Amino acid sequence: MRQLVQAAIDAANAGQTAQAKQYLKQALTENPNDVDGWLVLAAIIEDPARKRQCLQRALSLDPTNQIARDELLEMDRAAMGGAPAPSIPARPVESNAPQPGSRQMDISRPLGGSPVPAQPQRASQSQSVYQPQPAPQFKPVAQSKPVPQPQPAAAPAAKVLKFHFPLWMRIILCGSAAGSVLFIPFAIMNPDMLMGVFIPLLFLYGAWMISVRVEVSNTGIRVAQLFGGGEIGWDEIARLESNTLKRRLTLFNKNGQKLHVTNQVSGYPQIIEILRQKRPDLFGMAAPASYYASSPYTGMGQQVTPAFTGSKVFKKSFFKRYASVIIGIIVIPIGLPGLWNNSTENLIGGIIFMLVGLYLILAPFFSIHQIKVEPGQLTIEATFNEDRFRPDQIANISMKTARGRRGSATNFVALQTAEGKTISLLGFDGGEEILYGTLVNWWNSQRK
Repeated sequence: MRQLVQAAIDAANAGQTAQAKQYLKQALTENPNDVDGWLVLAAIIEDPARKRQCLQRALSLDPTNQIARDELLEMDRAAMGGAPAPSIPARPVESNAPQPGSRQMDISRPLGGSPVPAQPQRASQSQSVYQPQPAPQFKPVAQSKPVPQPQPAAAPAAKVLKFHFPLWMRIILCGSAAGSVLFIPFAIMNPDMLMGVFIPLLFLYGAWMISVRVEVSNTGIRVAQLFGGGEIGWDEIARLESNTLKRRLTLFNKNGQKLHVTNQVSGYPQIIEILRQKRPDLFGMAAPASYYASSPYTGMGQQVTPAFTGSKVFKKSFFKRYASVIIGIIVIPIGLPGLWNNSTENLIGGIIFMLVGLYLILAPFFSIHQIKVEPGQLTIEATFNEDRFRPDQIANISMKTARGRRGSATNFVALQTAEGKTISLLGFDGGEEILYGTLVNWWNSQRK
């Protein structure tokens, strides 16, 4: 671990900042409690907000760390416009000390939390400044032309991903709504067509429903809709709840406020994957959420995977499991009269009803009804068989969307084995989002 941090220091001193960050990422992934790693990372990061996060993380691990305290104090002074000058008279001293706000940590000094003693020359200069001196006799000197300071590089614009309903659906509904509005005056003037006023209202409601836009950035999720919307930060999410009936995912903050994210937008699986990367603790991980919030290199497309502990069971409710059995029992009596009828058409119809009813009755006994996630093993259970998988026997776990003819989207989890077999998982309690996040976190933490 010490070798990685030292390699990061050498790379930073050589001007290879990107390589230094890679070393630190690897070191902090293996040991998130490495104080030296957080201090070095704070030294090479230019963004003040992320630098402060790294220093606060180091200070939370080592409350007596003088380096972290000094740097935070310097940043606070710079934010307030610099420290006040001493009230006692002082004679001018030429010094090359950096101005407040431009001071950077020296990553070449020894690690371990103890600052390097000041040089004797600097100490004598500091003492001469603050010790009382007799009133000096100043001579007028010509003002030197101020040297322009280099402007800091502008921070890159935050990347925002936007998700909408399918374009063809928006065109059809919005066009139908606009056309139906023209029908309202004719319906009002003609009493026989007065009921037709409600048709434009239905189209307008549909156009309002599909006006939802989901925006995902490095700071959180924002839902924008005509005449409404809301947003929530990644670190503000306390829990999430999937509602299959209403086709949405609800995010709750610490105050109990809600943000509804519809699961009908295109690219919804990508939203869930980003949420899993940002907050894996919401999907069964044992690591504290503060670690993910304080990690400056955890962003879209990057992930930090803590250990997966404990076990979790996903089951289908009784109604979801046996609803087709109830329907099959109703369908079979409908086809029975056709079997005793001499008509060929009725006989064929009766046979079709009987076959459909038998299929609906038998189907639940061959479908998956329980998934058990344990360290080192995944068990998928049906009524008559049981499959067990190790992490190395799974090739990929993904979340996919199947959209019907009317535009309705169905999200499900696709588990692909190393042998090339694909298993579709949906309909479990908790929702496909929780199932997907838990399975991916388990798979990433268990495979070697």
